[in-house]
Amino acid sequence: MANENSVQQAVEKKRGRPKRNPIDSLRAQLYLHVVCLAAGIKGTGYQLEQHFEPEKIIRSERDNTVQRGCKWDRYIRGTVTPSIQTQRLIEGRYPGTQQFLTNPLWLAMKAGEQTEEYWQLFYNCLRLSLQNKMFQGQSKNELIFKKKNYLLKALDPIAREGDTEALASLIAILRKYKSKRFTLDYHCIEVRVINLMWDTFCEEPYFNFRHAIFEYLREHIVHNDKRIEYMPQSPWNLTYTQVENSVMSLKIVTSLAASLLLFTDRKEMREFLYWLRKGNVEEITLDLAEAHRNGFLNVKQSLRGLSWLLSKLNSTRPMSKQITNPLRRHF
Repeated sequence: MANENSVQQAVEKKRGRPKRNPIDSLRAQLYLHVVCLAAGIKGTGYQLEQHFEPEKIIRSERDNTVQRGCKWDRYIRGTVTPSIQTQRLIEGRYPGTQQFLTNPLWLAMKAGEQTEEYWQLFYNCLRLSLQNKMFQGQSKNELIFKKKNYLLKALDPIAREGDTEALASLIAILRKYKSKRFTLDYHCIEVRVINLMWDTFCEEPYFNFRHAIFEYLREHIVHNDKRIEYMPQSPWNLTYTQVENSVMSLKIVTSLAASLLLFTDRKEMREFLYWLRKGNVEEITLDLAEAHRNGFLNVKQSLRGLSWLLSKLNSTRPMSKQITNPLRRHF
């Protein structure tokens, strides 16, 4: 599977190095945020340089002033993307951090019109399970999208995969159908994007960048057609406060569910969020809150309520990880 760096390098090799894209600033900032979390240091250029390259910080014996290159300051501001050499240095100390810089999500969010070659490289970097949902096959080494009706039916299975690669796939589909943006089909796609984006924001490191990512998508991907500003039903017209309320409400629900051990890892959390949206969210939230407040809850049968949600979650789990009734708070 290709990654963001390899796709970018393939495009640059054929067309020359392009100008810095607006997405590069956002992905660099998020990446350095992840690095700071992993290293347990404050998000400043000086702290990063002292942690990774202390030999490059020179302190004058005469007046105790500090001389340094300040490249880490530019990294953390997002004005420069860390070089491959710097990425290797960081990855050597904190394995797994580089994936937040090379995530396919950034490819899907690249501002401006991209060539068909670019999108083919992007589609090929997606994992096979996502490709199978989006494409009907290959012709002359190019992936061929499923017909619209079949592709729209694939939105739900794609969303169910629940991670940033699935979100990248949905954003790519959204961009493919931008000419249909004033249709019900397009609205179905953008709702899926918004919902999975909220789910993604419930997790670190994306929670800290929830407003930056939403505003970026609105400015660079969606709102290049100003007519959307006059469509009150568009989810992209949400205010800062509305975005905050949507994300925080969902984060509260996940915190309640986690305290009751309805999920114990990210995969289970994503499955929980998938089924939550298909149920009676208000009723489920109230029951979870009661269970958390009282320490336990005998779950009663209800249509698309908490009992329904638990049965859906149990249907995907082995016996050893089944959720039992009554629910009990664990922390």
